[in-house]
Amino acid sequence: MKNVLIVLPLLLVQLPGRSQFLTQTLKGRVIDNQSKAPLVGATVVVLNSSPLNGTTTDENGVYRLTNVPLGRQQIRFTYMGYGEQIIPNVLLTSGKEMVLDIEAGEDISTLQEVAVKGTANPANTALSYAASSSRLFNAEETRRFAGSRNDPSRMAANYAGVVSANDARNDIVIRGNSPAGLLWRLEGVDIPNPNHFGSLSSTGGPVSQINNNVLDRSLFLTGAFPAMYGNATSGVFDLRFRNGNAEKREYVGQIGFNGFELGTEGPVKKGGQSSYLINYRYSAPALLQGLGINFGTGSAIPYYQDLSLKLNIPTRKAGQFTVFGLAGSSHIAFKGSLADTTNFYTDPYTNVTTQNRSGVLGATHTYFWNRSTFTKLVIAYSGIQTGILQDSLNQNRQAFPQYRDHSWQGKLTAHLTFNRKINSHNTLILGFIANQLIARLVDSVLVTNHFQTIRNFSGQTLLYQAYIQYQHRFDERLTLNAGFYTQLLALNSRYSLEPRLNMRYTLNPTTNLTLGLGRHSQMQPLGLYVNQTENPDDNRQTNRSLDFTYSNQAVVGYEHQLPANWRVKLESYYQAISNVPVERVASSYSLLNAGASYVITNRTNLVNSGTGRNYGVELTLERTYTNGYYFLGTASLFKSQYRGSDGILRATAYATNHVANLLIGKEFRLGARNVLAIDVRTTWVGGKPLTPIDTVASRQQHTEVDNTTLAFSQRTNPYFRTDIKLTYRRNSQRAMQEWFIDFQNVSNARNLYGFQYDSQRNRLVPVYQIGFYPNLNWRIHF
Repeated sequence: MKNVLIVLPLLLVQLPGRSQFLTQTLKGRVIDNQSKAPLVGATVVVLNSSPLNGTTTDENGVYRLTNVPLGRQQIRFTYMGYGEQIIPNVLLTSGKEMVLDIEAGEDISTLQEVAVKGTANPANTALSYAASSSRLFNAEETRRFAGSRNDPSRMAANYAGVVSANDARNDIVIRGNSPAGLLWRLEGVDIPNPNHFGSLSSTGGPVSQINNNVLDRSLFLTGAFPAMYGNATSGVFDLRFRNGNAEKREYVGQIGFNGFELGTEGPVKKGGQSSYLINYRYSAPALLQGLGINFGTGSAIPYYQDLSLKLNIPTRKAGQFTVFGLAGSSHIAFKGSLADTTNFYTDPYTNVTTQNRSGVLGATHTYFWNRSTFTKLVIAYSGIQTGILQDSLNQNRQAFPQYRDHSWQGKLTAHLTFNRKINSHNTLILGFIANQLIARLVDSVLVTNHFQTIRNFSGQTLLYQAYIQYQHRFDERLTLNAGFYTQLLALNSRYSLEPRLNMRYTLNPTTNLTLGLGRHSQMQPLGLYVNQTENPDDNRQTNRSLDFTYSNQAVVGYEHQLPANWRVKLESYYQAISNVPVERVASSYSLLNAGASYVITNRTNLVNSGTGRNYGVELTLERTYTNGYYFLGTASLFKSQYRGSDGILRATAYATNHVANLLIGKEFRLGARNVLAIDVRTTWVGGKPLTPIDTVASRQQHTEVDNTTLAFSQRTNPYFRTDIKLTYRRNSQRAMQEWFIDFQNVSNARNLYGFQYDSQRNRLVPVYQIGFYPNLNWRIHF
């Protein structure tokens, strides 16, 4: 770690050179946010430019502005019948042209010629069908916040109602729900866990495969989501990759926590409209281990690599074609050691080796039948493969096999969408998704001197999903979104019927009221359905008939725009959860407490009689990046409870009860070329619920035994952490370079994660979250 601190001053010795006026190109498309049709003749202007720098869009809705000064600019869009929209905080740098696509909503007031003026808030723009519990984010936000490690999941942990489950992983808990309730979607197709060292049953991992250098504006939903999203009960990450630059070849290089990276984009053919975008990363710890730099994993070196790509091919008559892909592989070996306690998972009496591969490759075709109707077809194959070898060590450090897992799961998906903007008041969306689920699930565990098969399944099944989403805009004040979603699992013929509704009412130009209602369901992890009973003579799959888990959700919200780009948002919610898998015999077990581990539970004889409930209130106070600084403060008070088959109401594993985040950042211009930024983040989270360990039973059985009758009855002390990030950005004539060092947990707070039972020494060993950790990153665009 000393080497990291030595390198930093060497990177920052460059002082601002001779001041020179540098500019960049700003371009993009302006389209209707519902029909996606281009708006011809729309005006796009850079505010406060002298002389005024503006242009109009061509027949394809394309605009292009040259000689725009570097830095953060405000862009104004105007179009007859659409009013005026101001987009703040558009960051232009050297080495890369800025592509800003604008999706505008039609003004339905009776006096169409009267412009409706307003500032486009990043939290609300283009969220046509999600009136509440939703937020747009872009790549710049994922790298701006201190402690986020360029990771969308860690960035989202700063939003109201969201808690990070573990410093060592990026699983996120939304409103007290299990992380397994989260849906990942990429380019219109649902994808498996997009994280290195992930698993079939979780949605997170230590390192994200999502590369923020290829992200376009994407959507994050935390509840009561529209009908086009299904098979999820917690939240949605709807990710989009941006298109490559169709006019100019550009490159990006980066070194940091997520790896060594090189990317390129540009036109497929010079003078054409097609473009490509491709980025590759390889594990930084693996390459730098020889330098003695400690990345927080001790002797366990994480090896990982990932590839992101998108090919965009627009045509004049046949529509628009795209090809997209995301693939990653990773492996790591944790060797049990009495001396090495610096890795993420400190168990001195266990050896664990994990391997993981996952990815998606797909193609889309969008065809515009006319200016109000289009269809979109996405065909993709996605999959995830895991391998786990776990051995136990005795006092003589001899290894004995304990657990083996060699499983993979694939999915072939076809998603067809029909979108018609009937008129300025009404829009209709129809969708159908067919998924062919293919799996080979094989794992076993050592039980009293023999290996017991947990599951040995090879086969396939189908999951069908369909939805209808309708929007009616009564007037400029009231918008109603009504939808219906259904899904059918062929494995056991279970199906769901799910109505959805949300609405937004504008009291005045600065105040909105929102309402979201919906029924949501999620199938169980595929591996859970095929768990085999412990009796070797009766390998029945007793979970095969399990139904979906349901969550009925209601959200009420209040939003108020304050002067000087400040806004306040308040939301209150209630979730009633039913059909949760619990044990047939009376116990405290519930699947609601799973979802943040590396293996699927081996429980059998489960039934859908468990319940749960989550309710709370969330507050957001935010100032968008204006005049050199931003502010984001979020606070959540909530309850998360469940009932197992014993009928006792308990706190869930994720019931921290409160969380507060405070983020602030300030930029300082150093001449015309350079910027220094300071970002600070402080997080305070309630104590994590724990199940006490029965030391007497553990001693007798020589392994950790939980006192499940007192499940989650204990708590850790509240979690507290402060991160400080320093960023230096330097623009030259042809390139932009950016260095940052992120001092995570600067106070080195010892946040307790839980306890492990040391069977060799017969004692409880505390396990702590990550302490002080500096994260260094360098990026270049050219």
